[in-house]
Amino acid sequence: MKNSNLYAAYLLMSSMILLGACSGSKQEEASMQDTTQVADTSSNQKREFTEFEFDKMMANFPKPMEIETEILKSGIKFEKVALNDLANASNYQTDAKKAINFGIYSVDLGYLAVFNKKQEAIRYLKTAREFAIALHAGEAFEREAGANIEANISNKDTLVKIADDVYYDSYSHIKSSNNLEIATLVVIGSWVESQFHALNSIREVPRDKKTDAVFNKIYENQLHLSNLLNVVNQFKGKAEFDALIPDMENLLTLYKSFKETSALQQDGAKKLYDSVAALRSKLIS
Repeated sequence: MKNSNLYAAYLLMSSMILLGACSGSKQEEASMQDTTQVADTSSNQKREFTEFEFDKMMANFPKPMEIETEILKSGIKFEKVALNDLANASNYQTDAKKAINFGIYSVDLGYLAVFNKKQEAIRYLKTAREFAIALHAGEAFEREAGANIEANISNKDTLVKIADDVYYDSYSHIKSSNNLEIATLVVIGSWVESQFHALNSIREVPRDKKTDAVFNKIYENQLHLSNLLNVVNQFKGKAEFDALIPDMENLLTLYKSFKETSALQQDGAKKLYDSVAALRSKLIS
């Protein structure tokens, strides 16, 4: 009888331990689910904020073609050295490098289009197309450029329109595909290259009636750089952005040292050129 009672007590204790273990397991599982939900919510909120900052930036971001047109109107001559050599294209193997230099080559294409360098522009358009395809934006690119580039470029105005459209449609497609990082890198490349063209064009000439509009455009870009940094800072911790943030912040400080547009003269343009050229060198290397 004693043995029976001991056995019954043993079964009771075992059942209680097992129930306790199951209860603890369910509590742990529920806790893990709660933690995952909090992490997902936080991630979604951060993404929504980043999208908001990106859309706010692009709402007022200047078209690269605007500054290229002002360079032409100022009477400053075309300089091939302002372009990123197409021979460098094969060096860009990662998506980050392709995105940055898609932005750069797109601006170079615009520069060539504005100055009506048709044959050279076709070469840059083809390279930009290869990068767009690699970034999964080939369909958007083809929609604007068409399959037969040479046949679709009948005159300078057509070339300028294509150059403008393929850039915006391609980056918009990348952004709508929920790839904000790649879209941001495209914008970084295009912003740096358009500023490089502008500063290269006026660093050796005085500010006068002919060049005044170019100086004004350069000055205005301190705001656009500030907005761009607001987006870039959302990606801190990622190597491709961390490598650029310090240079971009230093460049913004230099831009802000000119308190009004009239304060930006030839000597200031030279300083800005040196900083932009150093950043660009990192992007195209």
